[in-house]
Amino acid sequence: MFTLQPGQISNVMKEPYGLDIMKVNQHEPSHMRPLAEVQIEILQALKNDKADRAEQAASDQLDAAVRKHPKDLDAVAADMHMVVLDAPGYEHGGALPMLGASPAADEAIMALKPGEVSSVVTVGQNKAIFKLVEVLPSRIPEMAEVRDRLEKDYKSAKAIDLARERTQQFADKLKALGDLHKAAKEMKLEVKTTADLPATGRIEEFGQSADFPSKALSMKPGEFAGPVEGRGSLFYQVDEIKIATPDEVAKGRDAMRQQLLEEKRAAFFALYMDQLRARMTKDGKLSTNEVALNRLKASFSNQQ
Repeated sequence: MFTLQPGQISNVMKEPYGLDIMKVNQHEPSHMRPLAEVQIEILQALKNDKADRAEQAASDQLDAAVRKHPKDLDAVAADMHMVVLDAPGYEHGGALPMLGASPAADEAIMALKPGEVSSVVTVGQNKAIFKLVEVLPSRIPEMAEVRDRLEKDYKSAKAIDLARERTQQFADKLKALGDLHKAAKEMKLEVKTTADLPATGRIEEFGQSADFPSKALSMKPGEFAGPVEGRGSLFYQVDEIKIATPDEVAKGRDAMRQQLLEEKRAAFFALYMDQLRARMTKDGKLSTNEVALNRLKASFSNQQ
């Protein structure tokens, strides 16, 4: 489309929502957005940068305090309004109280020797420092110690096996009857009918899959497919196929044009921010946190 001149019309293009023909009315030259348009984004970037600096300063303060008083974590935590959590019997790859499982935390803990304290570790939205008190020798635990975990693991495994068995039973029933509604009724399962689903749509309750709903576009009414794995196992049947009307095709074309425009705006914004940052940094008016800036760009692009 970008190779067309104003007034020219493109060839027929196949889009997810149907066939499309585009006409170029005019070319808009690239330009920098005026400050009035981007000042909110700039202010937010500066606020994020300030917040990141404050967070880093707090982490540095915590790290320094722990290095100075490694044996008095309770006092350090109280002074910085933090909490001390005990994790007796922690095992490699395990979960920590309130923090859950974290590869970064696990790596930091496993590198410590008894009495040593780690640097500040980011665990999700939290900051943590770990102190290794002692290393217990390997042993076979008593049944009473692991009974609850074994029962939980056993129930989880049985639930997975049961789900797989039920999925296969339904697949066999569906193949034999050739009708999704009849098979579901015999197995006392619920059938839900979605609203009209475009080629680029998704069933929010289930998520998206590589072969759904695109595979459904090549199916005929009455045909069924599955299972599709997602938040469970999904079987689906095509009830009706609707061909887009000229008005719907026009709406799709407008949506595509708007998407391209927003992508262009995002690119202009990124360029403007890069140039503004370089100029202000050169003049000594700005010290930039690269992580915060990249995060802002990503957030701006996702919101478009």
